[in-house]
Amino acid sequence: MALILGSLSVCHCTTPSSPPPPLERELAMHQSTSQKSVNTQVVDPPNNHPDYRDDKGVTKVYFDNEAPLKINCTYPKTHRPVIWERTDLIYPLAVGTHIFSPDPRISVHYPHETLSQIMIVNATKDDAKRYRCQSSPQKPPKCASHMCVEKNEAFEQTFRAIYGIKPSTKMQAMASDASTLNVKSSVTISGPQMAFYGMPLELICRANFSSPEAKRDPLISLEWYHNGVRRRPSRVQSGGTFISSRWVDSNLLESRLLITWISELEAGRWNCVERSHINRRRLVNDPVPTPSMSFDQLNLQIMGKHLTLS
Repeated sequence: MALILGSLSVCHCTTPSSPPPPLERELAMHQSTSQKSVNTQVVDPPNNHPDYRDDKGVTKVYFDNEAPLKINCTYPKTHRPVIWERTDLIYPLAVGTHIFSPDPRISVHYPHETLSQIMIVNATKDDAKRYRCQSSPQKPPKCASHMCVEKNEAFEQTFRAIYGIKPSTKMQAMASDASTLNVKSSVTISGPQMAFYGMPLELICRANFSSPEAKRDPLISLEWYHNGVRRRPSRVQSGGTFISSRWVDSNLLESRLLITWISELEAGRWNCVERSHINRRRLVNDPVPTPSMSFDQLNLQIMGKHLTLS
């Protein structure tokens, strides 16, 4: 394809020996000439696993009977002091290095200038509670004046201590509700099919699941691909590429992709892919043939004063 920008000519050539991108191989049998299509197909398992994220921002910490319960809190360097609390008590466990709890099993350590650790020796099932560490920004001497604007905000992190041995990722997947193996999803992309050179672009992908318990599944995630190549967040690429994800409802996951400066490089096929079935089968080594993934496609054209790309 030849592009003419004033007096500049650019030619993009693909030799027969060049292998297609990974997703291109997966979608090759399902490409069509339509501007937008929704497809379902069987593909090989991916090489990556999505990270588990608690939607309430709570970190799980496991401990065994009569073993020490250790909770590590990493805080900003400019924050002092660190306050440790147990959420069901009206008094703090510790402030800085000072212990306020009457429990003699509790101690606080600072292995690093940004790391605070609270430890409970001989922990029992009664210690399986919620704990919180928090701190506020400490103004340095040069910032003692009220005219100095403090940029940092108060820091807080919550932990849930769980009695028992931490299950492996494989066991968590196997222990999940069996009905999740049969959960179906439909993926749709919304956004313009034509964008102007140099302008921002936002694409929205929504995955609707057949089960209201989908939000509880840590393996569910949405991935963006451009011309078969995975697109990830970047502060440099295309002036900045930002990807966010949130649960709109218990069975509706939304991912937004924002490109701050569109160029001819963004022209072509955009895919949003949901792979939870593939990830789950791969974790538990299920011998059943790999189930389908769900995806949607949008073909994007870039328009400019002397430019039309697709």
